[in-house]
Amino acid sequence: MARSTHCVLLVLSVAAWGCDGDLSSRLPGHAGTSAPEFPEPAPSRRTTSEPIARSNLAASIEASRRKLRLGLDFTNASTLIEALMLRADLYGSYDDWEEASTVSTQLVEAQPSNPSALLLHASVLQTLHEFDAALALVSEARIQDPNGAGIGARADLEAQANHLEAMALLALGAPLDDLVARRRAMASERPTFQNLTSLALALAKLDRFTEADAAFRAALERYRDVSPFPFAWVAFQRGVMWAEQAGRPDLGRPLYEEALEYLPGHILANVHLAELDASDGRVDAAIRRMQKLGKTQNPEPLQLLAAIVPSVEAANRYAYRAKMAYESLIERFPAAFEHHLSSDF
Repeated sequence: MARSTHCVLLVLSVAAWGCDGDLSSRLPGHAGTSAPEFPEPAPSRRTTSEPIARSNLAASIEASRRKLRLGLDFTNASTLIEALMLRADLYGSYDDWEEASTVSTQLVEAQPSNPSALLLHASVLQTLHEFDAALALVSEARIQDPNGAGIGARADLEAQANHLEAMALLALGAPLDDLVARRRAMASERPTFQNLTSLALALAKLDRFTEADAAFRAALERYRDVSPFPFAWVAFQRGVMWAEQAGRPDLGRPLYEEALEYLPGHILANVHLAELDASDGRVDAAIRRMQKLGKTQNPEPLQLLAAIVPSVEAANRYAYRAKMAYESLIERFPAAFEHHLSSDF
């Protein structure tokens, strides 16, 4: 997969809907809203299979690690960081967060005047919910001169800075109308996958679901690679938007299923689909879906199993394991998981 896609999904991952681990907030039954009988299908494309894509991602990570042992080079470091953060987002491998944070910190310490390094570290901090620190880095990057960069390179850096700033402000509760206007302008000027998906996320926050859905689909029309990761990511975001924010699980279910056609191992798509199964009375199917997931550091499968298994003894075991997993994550990444401090397991 192209490095540009790594970077795009790294920056966007912080705005993913429904990834807070609060199962109660995701149950069907929220107030409904006007919606189509079914959203228009997204562009479909033959993509690399998940085993190959995941193997390529792991190979990219290992190759970048080997190169970094020879010296801290920005290109190798950024490739490694973006791949680590993508793998963590899709598969819940949170050790990857820690490694990415360490490498990006080392990169900024070694290249404090490199605006690209500053913005890359800001992306990592945003994913870890360190929004104020990320905004500070964006401000610092803007006053640095990219050595010898031409006008095009400076424009790209400014576009990335604007995007990171908008993402952080959105997370911090900035006025949405202003952010939507800014993102619409960015998407009109440069209708890239990143700008269009950013616009879609902001529109969804304003409950403008049909417009948001159209922006998600337009983003995939601009995407030209064969990686399954962006297709699965968009399908999942559309699914969460319709099923949970719009209160239309009937519209969300096929989109979760679409995400899993691209990436059968997508942790959160499996969890959200299992939640719908359990809510529809298909508890056995939900339990099987959770139990067949591969090893992950994301506690949500354990938390859901604790809520739906019929055996009290088994439920208590799953709840204890989920509690221990969350406590470990809170210790390592407090800002990203602090909302679990009051969770009732």
